[in-house]
Amino acid sequence: MRQYYFAISRLSLGIIILQALIFAYFACNTAKIDQQIENTIVAGSMRPAPASALQPAYDRLYQTLYSFQMENQRHNWIFWTIAGCGLLHVICLYSLYIYFLRMGHTWTKLLLHLNNLSMALVLPGGLGFTWFVGYIIGTRLVKHFCVVSSMKSSSSD
Repeated sequence: MRQYYFAISRLSLGIIILQALIFAYFACNTAKIDQQIENTIVAGSMRPAPASALQPAYDRLYQTLYSFQMENQRHNWIFWTIAGCGLLHVICLYSLYIYFLRMGHTWTKLLLHLNNLSMALVLPGGLGFTWFVGYIIGTRLVKHFCVVSSMKSSSSD
C-alpha cells in the first residue's frame, strides 16, 4: 500500500503544479478576458430592449456595466481575483499534499482525489471524460498492483 500512496501523492503533486500553471495562464491573459467582457457588453447594448418602455432602464444597465468594466480594467480586478484565488487554491492543496504525505488521513486522501478528478472540469469535453474514467480505472489498477506486489513480498519473507 505504501507504493500506492507514493504513486497517488506524486500524481497529486503533478496536478497541483498543473493547476498552478493554469491559474498563471489565465492571470497572464486577463487583457483578453477583459476585452471579451467589454465586447459582450457593447454587443448587448446595441440590441434594443424587449419592450420600448424598458429601453431607458436597459440603457442605464448597460452603461453601468460598461463603467464597471472600465473600472475593472483600470484596477485589474480580474487579474487580482484569479491570482489571489489561484495562490490560495495551490497553497491549500499543497498543504494538504504535505499533510497527506505525513499523516495519510482519509479526509486528505479524499480531497486530493477530488482535486485530481477536478482536472476533468478544465479539460475539453471528451478529454475531460477520458481523464475522469482513466483516473478512476488507473488508481484502482495501481492499488491492485501495489496490493498484489505487497502480498508477494510478504509471502516471500
